Amino acid sequence: MKTNRSLVVIVSLITATLLLTACAQPEQSSLAGDWLLTPKDKTRGLTGSIAVNIAPFRCKTNCRGDNLPDNTRRWQLSGGNEKELTYLHNMSAQEKVGLNPGWQCYTSFFMRVCQGKPGTRPIVNEDYVSESGFFGSMMHVGIIELRTLPVRKLPARIESDKYTLK
Repeated sequence: MKTNRSLVVIVSLITATLLLTACAQPEQSSLAGDWLLTPKDKTRGLTGSIAVNIAPFRCKTNCRGDNLPDNTRRWQLSGGNEKELTYLHNMSAQEKVGLNPGWQCYTSFFMRVCQGKPGTRPIVNEDYVSESGFFGSMMHVGIIELRTLPVRKLPARIESDKYTLK
């Protein structure tokens, strides 16, 4: 009887360890949270700042037609009253070739979010240096530097003057 109980305890510990390892990925802990998006180039696209939340997400069905298999790890961006603004997934091996070492990017059809070492160049053939080590880029908007919000709660709504597309 003691042997069976010991075996159950050992199997439970191993299962718990595997679950914790699978759920606590380093990129989840560093990418997840409340962020303030501020464009680097004020002359294009977005002006002002917008608060967003980035959270881990697994699709149960085909997310936004991205044709990735179900349960592929994605990141869900949401801000204010908006839900499901976009889903980001890991870049393909071909897309990763353009990144400098130490940088990881997640992408969707129109947006890319990257994280790496602050004060370094994330993209091989570009002069852009990320101050915070975390930025996004969007079609027709350009590069958006991301900073952690001091308060861990998003505003209930985002005022129209803070999020303006030209």
